[in-house]
Amino acid sequence: MITNEIMLMISRFIYRDYDAAAFSYDFPEKLLEVSETFDQENPELSQLLGEEMPEVCGFFDPYGTGSAFTYGEDEFRRRVLAIYQKACLLYTSDAADDTPCV
Repeated sequence: MITNEIMLMISRFIYRDYDAAAFSYDFPEKLLEVSETFDQENPELSQLLGEEMPEVCGFFDPYGTGSAFTYGEDEFRRRVLAIYQKACLLYTSDAADDTPCV
């Protein structure tokens, strides 16, 4: 299931098992790659992540410049966690059997 794959990708990032710079590029690309299937599988979750995650990923500053217009790594993780918590509410029960949403 695409839903499991997407949620696991976010979870790995939150728990620091995924490099922030890599995630900021990989996640929006993954959403685009699986968008049609993801829309069919879980339209509400697909919409939420499609609307919120690319913007958050786009504001991450992998170079740590400290610009007021970008997010450092800690702020980036906090914002992704907030989206993940909203996403967990839309996560189907059959997907949750395979990948815990905590």
